[in-house]
Amino acid sequence: MDKNLVNLTPQVFAGLPSGNDGQPAQGFHELRLKHKKLVEAVLNNYKVYKNIKESVEVEAESAAKALEASGIKNPYKIIRTRSESNSIIDGSLLMDG
Repeated sequence: MDKNLVNLTPQVFAGLPSGNDGQPAQGFHELRLKHKKLVEAVLNNYKVYKNIKESVEVEAESAAKALEASGIKNPYKIIRTRSESNSIIDGSLLMDG
């Protein structure tokens, strides 16, 4: 696995205390993660709907920017669609923040 990718598997949580019955303890446990910022905006795919049937597909860094790029003044709804290219953020896109 690429050393720049974060792998959040069950093994990450293996050190958390468990209940008396061997099951994970109830409640929340703090996970300290170093704060990172994105070097550049990650673009997502959005569908901006004019109405229930008509939509425009755009690529933008946020729903607000997608609405602006679509040119639709009064949208029915905005949906972020899944894209394999942006579902994993590579460590090279992160900087200390």
